[in-house]
Amino acid sequence: MAERFPALDGESGEVVAGADFLAREAELVGDEFQTEQDAELLGGEPEEEAQEEPELEETEMVGESTPVNADTSVNEAHAVNPDASRAIDEWRARRDEQIAARDAQAAREKDELAQEAIEYVDHFYETYNEKKAAQLERTEAEAAEFLAQRDQFFTQENSVWDRALQLVNLEDATVLGDGRDRTRFKELLLQLKGKASVPGA
Repeated sequence: MAERFPALDGESGEVVAGADFLAREAELVGDEFQTEQDAELLGGEPEEEAQEEPELEETEMVGESTPVNADTSVNEAHAVNPDASRAIDEWRARRDEQIAARDAQAAREKDELAQEAIEYVDHFYETYNEKKAAQLERTEAEAAEFLAQRDQFFTQENSVWDRALQLVNLEDATVLGDGRDRTRFKELLLQLKGKASVPGA
């Protein structure tokens, strides 16, 4: 059989190994022949993956160091500004002064209002007592005058009819509240005036 099918140029009668066969096919076909499975079968890894590994490691290292730099920048950004702190302190001082001034003003107004209330109450009772005393004095004077007039009225040396005539208002004696005419009674009293020998005198 070997004589009927002579060997091709560059080929020997030996059995070609799998690796040599694949290598020869790769040379003939080119990059289109290579697949990921071929790379795994040959025991190798693409050069790109091999090159990416150090980049990943470098990225991980950078990622690990990034929080430190971020914290540092945050701390620097939030560092206390002397001017801002001074402005805040001044604002707080002004606010405390304003609150203290308002409290003092409110306390003064409260004291003034309380004092005014005390003075008003004192004035009210003082005026009330003065008016009450004046009223009592006037009432006592009127009572004393009435008693004096009464005693004087009953000690007069005249007749009962004369005293009755003193009590009658001659102008209003004609018609009284009940509508009856008192003209005759008025004339009778006038006739009895000054007469001590009349009946009932």
